[in-house]
Amino acid sequence: GCAAGGPPGATRAVWVSLDPRSGQVIQYPEAVAERLEAALSVSSSQEVRLAGLGGVYESLVVHLGGTRTNGRPVQVNAMTGGKRDVRRLLVAPEATEARLPVHKHRVWRFVNEDTVPPEGTEYRLLPLLPPGDDTVDSPSLGAGASGRSPAEEAADREHRLAVLTQSERQGLVGVWEWCRLTAVPDPSLVQEPDFWGVYSPEQNAEIEEAWKAGRYDVSITIGIRNYDIDFRGGDGGRQVDKALRKSRLVRRRAVTEEERYAVLGSSAFSSNVSERVADGECAICFSAFAETPSMPVVTLPGCGHAFHGACIQHIADKKGKCPFCRSAVDWAAALALPPPTLSRAPQALSVSAAATTASADAAGSFA
Repeated sequence: GCAAGGPPGATRAVWVSLDPRSGQVIQYPEAVAERLEAALSVSSSQEVRLAGLGGVYESLVVHLGGTRTNGRPVQVNAMTGGKRDVRRLLVAPEATEARLPVHKHRVWRFVNEDTVPPEGTEYRLLPLLPPGDDTVDSPSLGAGASGRSPAEEAADREHRLAVLTQSERQGLVGVWEWCRLTAVPDPSLVQEPDFWGVYSPEQNAEIEEAWKAGRYDVSITIGIRNYDIDFRGGDGGRQVDKALRKSRLVRRRAVTEEERYAVLGSSAFSSNVSERVADGECAICFSAFAETPSMPVVTLPGCGHAFHGACIQHIADKKGKCPFCRSAVDWAAALALPPPTLSRAPQALSVSAAATTASADAAGSFA
């Protein structure tokens, strides 16, 4: 019995799954739904393999008859062993949303429609994809829409779950790093560790928590600037400053607890600030450099005044004067970084182009 009750007359079938970690209801793309419907018309106890539909679906199997302990449909990831509830809904052709009861007992599960909802039951309102449309975005759990199709979102979630499962089995934790170069399309291109910065322990914990919860993005504040970390794939994404229209790659490295402590500890940033300005503070956000060890500091040539790179980025973009003494600034020299080590040079990016980007932008300052 995997069919849900629906309105009388004409109906259409919608298939959905429930993320056991975040409790988010996700509608399957139409290609998946059509394969499930075809299998259901033959038998209600089939194992439906989604291989051939591309992306993460290559490793997914939907057991229409459920498991021995649960006769409801369940999705199984053959690569990770992860399971999640699946439901078939019958809705009116013109329906634009569906309301589904869910309950959490260790993990999120659908509440069976023929049982009394247990205490603590919540209801999820799912905007439905129009018939024949697989490109409408699913609702976001983060600060904004994901900007991806449901198929891409589902693929990212499954990839992320696989990465998380492997990390937990190995006893590893996550360290989030941001690329100091802005023109790099792929994190694998930058092999030199010096061209990856880290977040503060608090920011790292905030990003990691959102990533593990299955959110699409998370907002953080660095100095006077606000950023969205938009997750992409299993262990990366982009750091986006919507106000200044800037973005850069971020990545997650799986490390031991001891390594994370060493990387995020204040001693790891002892070379970030020169002794001459170590006891000072940023004249823009008024935070002491000693209290913000993970934030890169830009010392201006000539006058020698120092600021958080993130705080002074908007002035650098306009080639403005020092905000403290109003002296002219050679921004190319102030923001210069040595060229990175690239594992390969794609047509869109060469070593020299990357170095130019680094020197022309506050790449080492959360731009």
